[in-house]
Parts: sequence; structure tokens; C-alpha cells
Amino acid sequence: MNAMAAVELHMDPHAQFIYELALAHLELRALGVLSEPNATLRLFRAGRPVDPEKLARRAAYIVAIDRVQTVYARLRQYNRTASVNQYLSHWFYPYKGKFHPQMVRALLNIMQLEPGNTVLDPFIGSGTTALEAQLLGIRCIGVDISPVCTLVARVKTDSWRVLERVLAYRDQYEVIARAAEKAGVRLHLPAEEISDDDRVWNFFKVAELIAHSDRARRDRPFIESHVANIKRMAISTQDMLDARAALGLHFGTADIRQGDARNLPLETGSVDGIVTSPPYAVTLDYIENDAHALRALGYNPLTIRENFIGVRGNRRDRMDLYLDDMRRCCTEMYRVLRAGCWLTLIIGNGTSEARAFDLPALSIDMCSAAGFEYVRTIEKPMRGRYGDSNAESILMFIKPPMGTVQVR
Repeated sequence: MNAMAAVELHMDPHAQFIYELALAHLELRALGVLSEPNATLRLFRAGRPVDPEKLARRAAYIVAIDRVQTVYARLRQYNRTASVNQYLSHWFYPYKGKFHPQMVRALLNIMQLEPGNTVLDPFIGSGTTALEAQLLGIRCIGVDISPVCTLVARVKTDSWRVLERVLAYRDQYEVIARAAEKAGVRLHLPAEEISDDDRVWNFFKVAELIAHSDRARRDRPFIESHVANIKRMAISTQDMLDARAALGLHFGTADIRQGDARNLPLETGSVDGIVTSPPYAVTLDYIENDAHALRALGYNPLTIRENFIGVRGNRRDRMDLYLDDMRRCCTEMYRVLRAGCWLTLIIGNGTSEARAFDLPALSIDMCSAAGFEYVRTIEKPMRGRYGDSNAESILMFIKPPMGTVQVR
């Protein structure tokens, strides 16, 4: 591409909301493009992109440059689902409260994170931040207190490394699974009977968790769902390898840890950015939603509730406990983030049975008290996903001093 020539930057036709246009504009500025959309809000014209090759590699909301597809537009074609956002391994496990992958990619760009930098998600959930960082060559440290979340996040980001071993065992595993069903016994294979590599066992376990979810939510036959998930997951994992080769990607590493955001297992000033979505207070019961998966992993949902932010305590004191916990999380995020780097929170409004609360405003107060400098809010509709929460806010902060980071 000729960096001196004017180029047309085509907005993703799937983008429907004002917040997506705002993110596209901020993303372009962070990638060195100063341009405004035309009257259709679907096209940006840029005279001199600073680095058009970088723009093509990294952009999330721009899907074509002079009608040449960007890397992200091509990545989304590696999709085995009916949802445009569930490409590659993003679809593994039906986690409620899942991030929008395109939004995460844009935020990583806006935060000016580069290959080799480290981004932290202290509430990694199902691993969306880790996978999008991996695709951009950025190292991700993902922390979550939930054993379900850490397992799923590892499988999404690690399985491409062990696909040959998975395929070598797949047929044998299916025979054992069907035999267990015929005998009327629960399938239980210790990890060492599958492979000496935990990543292989993890793959089959997540396929089992999806089958438990399919049975609980959709009344699907367990073994048929389980076997189908193994095959489908293997195809999507092969897609990871194919995409890496076809698009010349250099995957970043994903370091997924079971831990507590209130006491992060990280050194002070050791990460270059944080993007996360904290628990939605009392609006979403993460234990209840993943109870079937927790039981399948050998956990009692009732006994681990008190470890989880937002669900511990009784109804009367739950909100106060949540705010105390989140203050500790804000302090920890401030501690581990390098000075001059970005923190981005995606948080929803909501109500508890006891009272209404403005969680974005409370989050701004808590982060400011921890030492962060508040920069901006981008409002995001929730599309009626869960609870009484009907909107999300993307909150962006920076840890002073500013250093060489320019607020955009």
C-alpha cells in the first residue's frame, strides 16, 4: 500500500451502535489515522495513514482498506457458528456475561498495546481478552477465581498447541464415552489416563462441560452433544492453526491463573494495560449460571460461593461486601499497572432487591480513590442480555504520571 495516497477505510457493516462508531474513531486515532466518517457513517477517508500495514493487521472496526480486507475481517471467516462474533475458539462454552471480541480488540488498540506488551484481565471469565490479545501478539495474564473460567480460557488459547495429541486420542475417547453411557455410569477419566499433558485433558473436559450445559439448558442427549462438541472444537482449533499460517500471525502467550483479583499474584508495576469486566454486583449470579459445570469439575457450588465477588454474603449485606471487594480490586489493579498505562473497565448498571445503584459512577469513584485518573466513558447498550441491567459503560482510566502516553 502507498502510505502517501488517500485511502478509503470501510467500517464493519455489522456495527449497529453509536459506541461502535466511537470505538472505531478512537481506534483509528490510536493507530495514527486522523479521519472523520462520511455522511453514511460507514466510510472514513484518510490522506496519510502513518502505517497502513499496521492498520490492516490490527484494526477491529475497519474491515477493508480500499476494498482490501483487513486481517480481522479475514479472521472472522474462520467461524463454525451462526454468530459473527464467535469465530475461532470464541464459541467454546456458553458463558454468560461474555465480552464482545471486536470491542476487546479495539480497546487493546486504543490502549496502544503492542506485540510483546503484557495486558492483564483480572476477571478473565471465558477468556475473550486472552484470545484477542493472543491474535494481536500481545501477552495476556488472565486471572479468575472460578475453576470453570480458568479451564475454558486455557482451552481457548492453548489447544492449538496440542491438536495432534487431541486428534490421536479422540476416537478412543469417544469409544470410552459411549461405553460409559451404555453401562449407565458417569464418564470419569483421570487426566493421566488421557495424556501426560494437561492441555489435552482440558480440551476433552471443556467439551464435556459444554455437553452438561446443552443438557441442562436445551435438554440435548449428553453423549451425542459431548462427541459432537469434541469434533467441532477440533475443527475450530484447526482453524486457529490455519488462520495463523494464512495471515502470518505471531500468537502472543496466554498465562491463565486461578487466583483472586483482590490479591493479585503479580509484581508491582508489571503489566502494560488492564482491560476487564468486573462482576456485575448482584445482577448476575455466576455460581448459579455455572453450577452444572462446577459440579462436573467436582466442586460444590454452595461451599465456594463465599469466595466469589458479587454473590457472597446474604441479600442484605451483599452489595456492601461487593463494594468493599471492588475497592480492594481497584487498589490491586493500580499496584500492578505500570505508570502511564491504561485501565479499561466494562461495567453495567443494575438494581438489587434492596436498592438501585449506579455501578459505573461507583466504579469511577473507587478507581479515582485508588489513584487512577479518569479519562472517558463510552455508553454501550446491553441488548437485554440479563438481569435488570440495561446498559453498560466502557470506563477508561490512566495511571499517572502520563509519561509518553498521550490521552486521545
